[in-house]
Amino acid sequence: MSGLPPIPTQPPNPDEWAAFAHHLEQYLQQREQAQQAQIATITQAAQQAATTNSSPQVVGLGIADAIKDAVKDHLFAAISNAPSTAAPSQTSATNPTRPSKIKVATPEDYDGDMSKTDNFLHAVSLVHQSDRILYGDSTDGHRNRILVTLSYMNKGRAAAWARNRNTTMHDDEQHGTLPNWDTFLAQFKLAFADPNPKATAQAKLENHRMTEGMDFKTFNSTFEQYQSDTGYDDEALLRLYKRNISSRLYNLVYGSYPQPKTLQSWKDRAFAMDNAYQEKLQDDSQVRRRTNDTSHTRSYPSRTTTYSAPKTTTGFSASTPTYTTAAPSTASTNDVVPMDVDASRRPNRRCYNCDEMGHISRYCPHKREKKYTVRELLQLLTPEEKEGKKEKKEDFQEARE
Repeated sequence: MSGLPPIPTQPPNPDEWAAFAHHLEQYLQQREQAQQAQIATITQAAQQAATTNSSPQVVGLGIADAIKDAVKDHLFAAISNAPSTAAPSQTSATNPTRPSKIKVATPEDYDGDMSKTDNFLHAVSLVHQSDRILYGDSTDGHRNRILVTLSYMNKGRAAAWARNRNTTMHDDEQHGTLPNWDTFLAQFKLAFADPNPKATAQAKLENHRMTEGMDFKTFNSTFEQYQSDTGYDDEALLRLYKRNISSRLYNLVYGSYPQPKTLQSWKDRAFAMDNAYQEKLQDDSQVRRRTNDTSHTRSYPSRTTTYSAPKTTTGFSASTPTYTTAAPSTASTNDVVPMDVDASRRPNRRCYNCDEMGHISRYCPHKREKKYTVRELLQLLTPEEKEGKKEKKEDFQEARE
């Protein structure tokens, strides 16, 4: 009797499944015939032991073998009753059922820039996780991971590296070396990743400050992006967080009660304070908008100013340009002279030149008298006036003595 045929490999092949079903059917028929023969043997041995008083040991061994075969028959019967014994249909064999592929964003073309390496590897990892059959742990899965990663490296020095790596992988397969994703990833990081990511993260976190106009959420997310790579403990990270947030948020959080003590509690409190501050700004903006909508705009009468260039005295004539500017105003039915309006608004003032009311000395209509200094007045005095002035001065000094 032939043994149990091997189960076909996955994914199933229609021809293999048909041959397996045929061999299994023949095997079960043979097992059924053998089982009936064993039952007949056991019955005959029992009858012989009863008539000839045979050794119990021999009979016992025959029964034990029969029990073992019965157990085997039970196992093979379970295999025969399994629903997978029948050959699958042509449709299910040619189109095997597989989980639907998750659609993820396509990674941006990589040019070898070290600052973009982490984001590129993250995007490629999402592509690999979106289809675990195509990018599985088999040899083909490792090859597919490498090939799809190389396909996005098509700019700058990354393109040249990708071409060389593809040629090397092909040559290695020709010599029996199978592609491995972990080996490829180590070579990729050696060529493009930051050689000292810890020091880089520390420098970026030290210089990451919340400047004027920066959104708090942007500051907080960037801080969390670098903090895990610095190697700092929570105490050092809390010191940097307090120092780098804006003074406004620092004062609000520090003055709140109860005062936070840990890094996460500082983040949560600063987040709540910033949300409250943003809501206040929105409310103030709405109040100002409503106030502006209800206010009245003050209108002024139109005013036109005309400027004419002065006449020339050089012996030749020139065109005289005229500049006219008009200010917007509301329509008015009254014939009001603009200068009269200004004059009516101007209070009564005294002129320092003529000592009259209604104008100032700058616009005084009277001829201004010439003013003399003390030295000029002395020169205008006659000798008699000078002598008299001298006598008065002497009398004044005698009076003081």
